[in-house]
Amino acid sequence: MKSMTWALALISITATGGLATAQPDPLTPMTDPVPPGPPPEPPRPPDPPQGSGPQTAPPDAPTNGRPEGTAIGIGLGYVLPTSLETPNTTSVRLRLASGLTFEPQVTIATARTTMESAGMDDKDSASELTLATAVRLPLVRHGKFELELLGSLGLTSTTDNPDGVDNNTKTTAIALGWGVGVTYWYSAHWCLSMSAGNPLASFSKTTREQPTPLEDLSTTTTAFGAIFDPTVAIMIHLFN
Repeated sequence: MKSMTWALALISITATGGLATAQPDPLTPMTDPVPPGPPPEPPRPPDPPQGSGPQTAPPDAPTNGRPEGTAIGIGLGYVLPTSLETPNTTSVRLRLASGLTFEPQVTIATARTTMESAGMDDKDSASELTLATAVRLPLVRHGKFELELLGSLGLTSTTDNPDGVDNNTKTTAIALGWGVGVTYWYSAHWCLSMSAGNPLASFSKTTREQPTPLEDLSTTTTAFGAIFDPTVAIMIHLFN
């Protein structure tokens, strides 16, 4: 009786598949198991848009110890011989990118003097117009030093008008000069220069009024010479 019971139980389990082992499907191809690979990389954050975030300024371009581009310098110094206790000359220089430098001078002045005595007025007046410039052209550069060729051109017109009529004096003068100079550049903002200037040519005309019916008196002077008797000046300039 017990043997028949165990046989029925075994047949029931086999029929329901409770203890049966799963069999492979003959229509499914056999494949090798895939070995585990490296873990996936974390996603990269997106690149920031152009122009956002802190920007690093490019380094300054190296300089040659001289002003870059156009620069203006203001200086003072001495015209020798003189006492070194007090500077006796000043100038303003306009330096171009090529090194060519202009040192202009402009004077527009007038003066009037009135004297009153015993009911009489004496009025004297004078005026001056000066337009001039010096030019510095670098010829040789060696480190911080520059050897320069100097030139100058100036026009001056003065008028002296004392009290009275027909007694004015007018003078017109034109002058040319040349020279050599040496400039030492401490930095792009400071320089020390020495100049040796000489006259080259000059022209002047003086006209004095005469009482009528006399004609005006004119005196003309022209000078030219290859002169090397320099006037030496030493100056220091500060450039922007």
